[in-house]
Amino acid sequence: MSASLCEFLPWDSGFFSCRIGRVKAQRLYESDLEQIGDWAQQERIDCLYLLADPGDPRTIRLAEQSGFRLVDVRLTYQHPPGVDRPAARDLPSVLLRPAQPGDIPELEALAGQLFTGTRFFFDDRFPPEAGKALYQTWIRSSVEGYADCVTVAEAEGRIAGFITAHLPAGDAGARIGLVGVASFYRGAKVGQRLVNAVLEWFHARAAGPVFVSTQAHNIPAQRLYQSCGFLAHSTGIWYHKWLTDCIPQVRKS
Repeated sequence: MSASLCEFLPWDSGFFSCRIGRVKAQRLYESDLEQIGDWAQQERIDCLYLLADPGDPRTIRLAEQSGFRLVDVRLTYQHPPGVDRPAARDLPSVLLRPAQPGDIPELEALAGQLFTGTRFFFDDRFPPEAGKALYQTWIRSSVEGYADCVTVAEAEGRIAGFITAHLPAGDAGARIGLVGVASFYRGAKVGQRLVNAVLEWFHARAAGPVFVSTQAHNIPAQRLYQSCGFLAHSTGIWYHKWLTDCIPQVRKS
């Protein structure tokens, strides 16, 4: 079989204590299914991810017929170079600053309250505490160096929001990772200020187009990105296929 059709995901596997793989192609053919099954059996895979092209009916049919379950619809937006960014509302009570290691406990607590509409919560095989821990680990790792930039919005002595940014790696393009705003400051344009600030950070580094993804049902996030000049770029459908009875759990460090 083609060695490039699937790949083992060591980070996901270690984090969730299940062997997890991914189908690398976004379009499926009948001839792929046996090869994918053989690879998964050989690698003792518990769960397979597939990000499918929603514009290909054959792929959707084959995915569903072969046991993949829809868990998310991903929308990706692009901010092209040169597109104006509307000025965000001036909030003198909100300070934007780089995240510091001392912020990590508060950021973890906030991340644990957000992002509950993602595929790891829609797939009921993942316990809620595992999905929560994933995003807490993500923001902690971002501050510790996984992200190239982490900016926080501070208000009234508390963290009101945060945003993470990644400079281009190969052909991947610049990318916004996590964006979160605390419930006590939603509606105050904190998110817009954070997004505009990170766009300026990318612009200063000549990063080119900037990409960000969200869920199709996350209308507030879509409105935020559109208000900052982002344009729709692509759509993908996330599927998960469980091959064993493995129950994901976060491994204790």
